[in-house]
Amino acid sequence: MSSNKISLNYWRCFEQQNFSLPDHSFLLVDENGSGKTSLLSAYYSLLTGKPWPASKWKDNLQQGRDYFGIGLNKDWSVTGKISPSGRLISSMVFPEKLVFPKVITYLPSDNYFLNLPRAQKLAVLDNSLGEMFDLEYTNLLNKLDRAVRSKTLLIKNYINENIQPDNIILDKINSDLLDSTIQIWVYRANFFFQLYRNRYEYGDWINSQFKDWQIDWEITNFRGIKLNIKKIDDQFNWDRWSLIADLEKPNYLKKLLSGLDFNQLWQSEAAAGKVLFGAQRDDFFWLSRHQNATQILSRGEMRLLALYWKEIVRRNLPLGSEVIWLLDDLFNELDEIREKLFFTTVKREQDYIFATSTRNVNFDLATYNLDQLKAN
Repeated sequence: MSSNKISLNYWRCFEQQNFSLPDHSFLLVDENGSGKTSLLSAYYSLLTGKPWPASKWKDNLQQGRDYFGIGLNKDWSVTGKISPSGRLISSMVFPEKLVFPKVITYLPSDNYFLNLPRAQKLAVLDNSLGEMFDLEYTNLLNKLDRAVRSKTLLIKNYINENIQPDNIILDKINSDLLDSTIQIWVYRANFFFQLYRNRYEYGDWINSQFKDWQIDWEITNFRGIKLNIKKIDDQFNWDRWSLIADLEKPNYLKKLLSGLDFNQLWQSEAAAGKVLFGAQRDDFFWLSRHQNATQILSRGEMRLLALYWKEIVRRNLPLGSEVIWLLDDLFNELDEIREKLFFTTVKREQDYIFATSTRNVNFDLATYNLDQLKAN
């Protein structure tokens, strides 16, 4: 990876500033509020065309401004401008035939994602699967979202206007909802299995109890009732899942919905006023010795648990991928031993790491402050 020059205009805390990023992995050390995350987030947005995770484009706009612009070298940029209607509209320009790198992020808030409400936990899971499978997975999420939105509209029209849904339209929506849900379940189950299978290799990162962990996964049945998958199939476990042939996994999951009756489901949804079935209603819990991990692990251990999740994402990226790690405020609450454990594992010659911290670390990683990266 060659050296990259980044220009920031009205982006977060920077009015107009240019930076030159090193062509090797590095740690950016500076005080809180200095602009470390602002630079990191700009690089992320240029690499992905998306705002920094858990933020919106307008969150990056400098207060009092109606425009931002960030650029990478000479032919790569992201801009945003407030429209007359008050919306911020963004656009991206990038070189022809560009192959975008795989970007893995870490935010301090990732430490607590297992404590988040269900929908936000699913967003973290789906973001990880999106990093691994790109459009292949994103298109399934979009298909699911369209089906849920369309069915929600039918339910509202029925409740508010007593408008009966057209059977052909409803059947198509139900078909899309079922198809996208089953396929999303396969991706999620495969990822949960990867987390389960590799637990012994990474157990020393966290503590001995980590080796005894399980993921409990809840899905909705055809009545819209959320159940642990083990209660639907008492023979289910992650070792058994690995033995099911890939082509048979969708059929196995579909059989869990035995007796699927969309007419009955419609009656339940019309009464509840919302869509009751679909992968958007999943939930999952990380257990160790039958206890929720969030209740027994320290904050430092939770941080390593989040990093273990990211490492499994990295291990499942396609061979030959260009991978960039963007790690924000990484080393708070990690002792020296765990710092070295993490970097000994994830530091690969072909990967590029851009990490931020408020303190220096005791291993081989080039260190800079913001002033040293400033360019004309």
